[in-house]
Amino acid sequence: SDGGEPMDDPDDDEFAIEGKKKKRAAKKKKPAAERTDDFEEEIEAIEFKQYAPKKVLELLKEARPHPDKVVENATLASVEAPDVDTELLKKCLKVKREVVVDGHLSALQLETVVYATLRHEKFLTTGARAGFALWDGAGMGKGRQLAGVIANNWRLGRKKHVWISCSADLIEDARRDLKDLKHAKIKVRDLKSWKGDKDVTLEEGVIFATYSLLVSGGKEKKHRLNQLVKWCGGESFQGCIMFDEAHKAKNLYPTAGKGGELPTKPTKTGLAVKDLQRRLPGARVVYASATAATEPHHVGYCSRLGLWKVEADEEMPDDPAKHKDEPFDTFLDFLQSVRGANVMAMMESVAMYLKSQGAVVSRSLSFQDCSFELVDGVMEASSEKCIDNAAELWAQLHKCINWLQARGELRTSFKGVNYGSDESDDDDANPMGPTPEEKLWSAFWGAHQRFFKELCVATKVPAVVQQTRLALRQNKCVVIGLLGTGEARATATREEFGDSFDDFVSAPLATLQLFIQRAFHLPPKKAEDLDRAPPLGSSHAKRAARLDADKVDLVAKKTRVRLTYGAKTRVGVLTKWEAPFYEVTFVKGDDVDLITKARALASIEHDDAFSGDALSSSDDDDDEKPKRVLSAPAPAIAAAPAPAIAAA
Repeated sequence: SDGGEPMDDPDDDEFAIEGKKKKRAAKKKKPAAERTDDFEEEIEAIEFKQYAPKKVLELLKEARPHPDKVVENATLASVEAPDVDTELLKKCLKVKREVVVDGHLSALQLETVVYATLRHEKFLTTGARAGFALWDGAGMGKGRQLAGVIANNWRLGRKKHVWISCSADLIEDARRDLKDLKHAKIKVRDLKSWKGDKDVTLEEGVIFATYSLLVSGGKEKKHRLNQLVKWCGGESFQGCIMFDEAHKAKNLYPTAGKGGELPTKPTKTGLAVKDLQRRLPGARVVYASATAATEPHHVGYCSRLGLWKVEADEEMPDDPAKHKDEPFDTFLDFLQSVRGANVMAMMESVAMYLKSQGAVVSRSLSFQDCSFELVDGVMEASSEKCIDNAAELWAQLHKCINWLQARGELRTSFKGVNYGSDESDDDDANPMGPTPEEKLWSAFWGAHQRFFKELCVATKVPAVVQQTRLALRQNKCVVIGLLGTGEARATATREEFGDSFDDFVSAPLATLQLFIQRAFHLPPKKAEDLDRAPPLGSSHAKRAARLDADKVDLVAKKTRVRLTYGAKTRVGVLTKWEAPFYEVTFVKGDDVDLITKARALASIEHDDAFSGDALSSSDDDDDEKPKRVLSAPAPAIAAAPAPAIAAA
């Protein structure tokens, strides 16, 4: 937990955050297969203490305090960080004075730079340089601290550094942080600016890469990891490697310690992080994450923290003189010692040891003066109706898929569908790979989840605007967190169709259209229409403009339409308009149907030879047959009729 409500005495520098209390089964032990490492059942209260970097404030008297209250886990606070070696620090700390005096790095953030710098002057049993863990909570400015470490090394003459994170968009944050620390001249370039089989031509600066890019490039000559190592210079490299959001590699050993053997399926990301550290032993490594590890085997990628002498698959150096003071011989020895009934307590012990070695800082923003309010009832009536219609649409789509799948008429190859993930540790996965049916439903429910997530975000916008305006009138600073906005869909649409849109890109519509195109064998013309038209939404202004522009009375002209229901095509005439639907009277039979205006306009049968009153014509010929047979009819199967998808 990062914080909570204060106790009665707000002036006390220590307060407790009460965790959720859960009832345990009385004296009934679960079977081993059902036991989980549920921290909330192991601990009833987490205590925090106010935190201040006292040793750094004594050393750098001009440093400014952090702008907000900061706390530290009370257990971790019981351990003091090691004293600062001032003589060594004079040689390896070279932060600009204006950065300190003007508060571009607070005293708390400078503490990270100081201890990371000192830690990087130590070496481990393997001969590799020791690393540092920045395990601060959210909002502590971890990116700014990483930039501070790079800026300090830059001033010491080390001109090549690597920054790895989870998103390509974070490259702009890295550039901003370096600029704010008065190092705008440091170039930050994305590794994907160069092709995988080309050499990186940046002479000095920071190479930014994502974890997914790091594992890309199947062929040896195009492997991004090899490309990065070559640019660094191999074993002679002494720059920084910043593993931002380092928990992405926590499943290096997803099943570590079972049976005392090495895992058989480490993730690609974990292997890449491990390999990069092995091939660059002189690198100054920093692991930054707010959720670095929740179980002992999650720290397997942190080989530079000095918890064990060698990796589980490496041999111990023969020369005892090379052995350092790491507490465990191998990673498996570490696991066997710390895995127990109380995982939380064991992980706290590990953190306490690392802090005593100056290898970690782990602080969080205090929630002592914070309040929380859930704004409910934000959905407007129109939004509620939209979601109801969407739910009905997806229910009908689900029925259609089941109906067509039973007849073998559904496209089920789904080439490229990401079934599961690289981080999955499911032991029951099909060793032969997912079946076509598994791929189909993985794609369906994935699209379903994305669709409604994007739709829910959209329904909250009016309330967010209202709350923002209210806060601004009260002279408050507004920070809006946006998740699942569909920006990636909008970006892809702009790349495909350009920026000349007359309305916004609808992320839910794009998700729905993409799934339909992949799941169904569409008529060629319909497929071409979807390929040509961007998935645009419909603003109020645009709808009004369409109504004003459309002066054609389709009912007066007795417009003829051709509609498809399942595998059957029917011809009818528009006989009545009652917003928002047209009434269609079919040529054969006396039944009628209602269709939307958009569907009516898209279904008009343009036939120059047709004239006169359609309802009075006999139409004994094949009026209701399509003019072109696109595919052979499906064999008859005794089952319920095909469900129709109502126009949304």
